Amino acid sequence: MFLTGCGGGGGGDTTVGGDEESTAGISYTGVTSPAVIDDGNAKALSTGAYQGGQIGAATGLSAIQTATSEHIGRPRTLKVAQALEDSLRRVDLMSRSGGVFLGAIYTVSDTVDGDCGGSGSYTISVDDQTGEFSGNFAYSSYCNEGVIISGDASFSGQLDINTGDLLTFTFSFDNLTSTSGADSFTLDGTISFDVTGSTATLTMTMLLRDNNTGKVYWLKDCTMALTEGEDYERFEISGYYYDPDYGYIVISTPTSFVIYDGYEWPSEGVLVVTGDTGVAGDNTMARLTVLSSTTYQVEADTNGDGDYDWNSGVLYWSDDTEDATNLPAAPTNLHWSLISYQYSGGLLVSASVNLKWSHDLVNVIGFKIERRVGVGTYSQVGTASDTSYTDIVTVTDRYAPTYYWRVRAYNSAGDSDYSNVASFDFSTVVTPTTYYIPTTTFYTPPTTFYTPTTTFYMPPTTFYMPPTTVYTPP
Repeated sequence: MFLTGCGGGGGGDTTVGGDEESTAGISYTGVTSPAVIDDGNAKALSTGAYQGGQIGAATGLSAIQTATSEHIGRPRTLKVAQALEDSLRRVDLMSRSGGVFLGAIYTVSDTVDGDCGGSGSYTISVDDQTGEFSGNFAYSSYCNEGVIISGDASFSGQLDINTGDLLTFTFSFDNLTSTSGADSFTLDGTISFDVTGSTATLTMTMLLRDNNTGKVYWLKDCTMALTEGEDYERFEISGYYYDPDYGYIVISTPTSFVIYDGYEWPSEGVLVVTGDTGVAGDNTMARLTVLSSTTYQVEADTNGDGDYDWNSGVLYWSDDTEDATNLPAAPTNLHWSLISYQYSGGLLVSASVNLKWSHDLVNVIGFKIERRVGVGTYSQVGTASDTSYTDIVTVTDRYAPTYYWRVRAYNSAGDSDYSNVASFDFSTVVTPTTYYIPTTTFYTPPTTFYTPTTTFYMPPTTFYMPPTTVYTPP
């Protein structure tokens, strides 16, 4: 995981003068004044800021494209930076075999292979006392997750000498070529990485030339913040983007972009670009809003009055209109019922919530269920093949007891629009009453009773017997 910022970071032979930004191999000679955003360029500027040039153009904050179609997708800078980082992480920075020591400095040369082909030959020197390192790579069609880079790059950085973990590092390059499918572009500049936290930071200043059109785009003082979750990437973009035809705009990301594993396009996110002053006295602006993993829209404030007065309507990330028309219908009538709940210490700790919705199940592979807690962001919690799902909720925040759910259908063409939102406030669940339970031990009378003696007084068995002689008179 990494986070990069485009701006100023050292390395590279970059100069700025007048209307031209140049490096040893590429020059920017386009418009350098602020762009006036209108309904004719709002889409091009906002998508260009995201993808690093208009469709089919260079990288920067740009999108990976396939060989069969041109579309906006995962930012190219994200992919190029990940390819560079991947190559460095394949180097055993703590190894001490086969190299040469000069004092505390250890130098070694070797080759690493890409995960989908190609190689990178390197020479690196590491100070085993301070953890500082530097070196260079010669890439020969080095491939990482479908992105191929060729050319030379130098690097330097800092590692933790106790664990061998990378902490910070910077790549500088001149005429580094990257291809992905039919898309090809050349980069001159620097990318600096700070990977010391849970959110990585990348800083970047570079020129990007589209090798198909020859147009050069300039990314200046740009920052990308990236957090990698279990099944998604979340990132924010900021900085300056120069379009050779319109001039420069300032980029911000009020809502993070989220791309789930297995998807080329973001499922959520908002990007705002700010241009020159309009006739109403404030800056003209354009706002790109993700509607789903297949659709987005662009709005524009063309006169600088603070209101978005132009709307593109629903646009598709892909230009494949056949796929777009085959998207499933959105689920409706999402509602919940409480199955069971559990208390501990008088507090609700978990609950089973059954979610149900309506759908004709036509043109559908399944459904994706997303949950949000309080004012947080939605995240996918599961999938279902029919129109119900049981969500096991663990209640962790006593101050944000309201949970929200939404559902969308999906098929091979992409995702539908979202259903209605169903919500439930767990604070309304009545706490069970506590009663006094008496002890179960009662007084037990003794089982030993008084038993009288068995000896009683017996009268004598000898009685007085009268004489047997009777008097007989004379």
